[in-house]
Amino acid sequence: MLRDLKERKSSAFNQVYREYYGMIKYFVLKNSGKEEDVSDVFQDGLVILYEKLNTPGFVLTCSLKTFIYSVCRLIWLKRLREQNRMPSSINEFEKVEDIVDEYETERLEHSKMVLVEKALSKLGENCRQILEHFYYLKASMKDIAIKFGYTNEDNAKNQKYKCLQRLKVMVQAGE
Repeated sequence: MLRDLKERKSSAFNQVYREYYGMIKYFVLKNSGKEEDVSDVFQDGLVILYEKLNTPGFVLTCSLKTFIYSVCRLIWLKRLREQNRMPSSINEFEKVEDIVDEYETERLEHSKMVLVEKALSKLGENCRQILEHFYYLKASMKDIAIKFGYTNEDNAKNQKYKCLQRLKVMVQAGE
C-alpha cells in the first residue's frame, strides 16, 4: 500500500480513508474538535505522509495506522495550542497505542452491536419480544410469563434461555 500511496493511486488513499478516518474523527471530536476539523486534520496528515514517503531515505518504522494517528494527533494538538483551546484531559505523553486500542475496542463493540441487532431482526417475533422485554424493558420473568401466556415463570425463563441461545448462534454465525 505504501508504494501505491507514493505513486498517488486514489485506491490507496481511499483505503486509508476507510481504515483510519474514523480513528482520527474519534480523537478530534473527543478532544474539543468539530466535524470540519476532522477533515482538515486528516487531509494535513495525509499530505505529511505523502511527503515523508517521497523523502529519500525515509523508512516507516511503525505501522501505517500508528504513523497516521501520531501525525494527526500532533497536528490537532498544535492547532488547539495555537487557539488556546488545549483541553486539560490530553496528556502529552499518553501512549498512541492506548488511544488506538480504545478506538478499536469501541469500533469492535459497535460492530458486535450491529451483528446483535441484525440477528434480532431475523429472530422469530416471539423470541425477539421476550428478549426485548427482559433486557431492554427490564420486565420480570413473572410479567413476561403473563404477557406471553406461559403457565409460570420457569416456563418463561426456559423459553428466554432458548431464544438467547438461538440469538447467540446467529451472532456467532454472523447472520
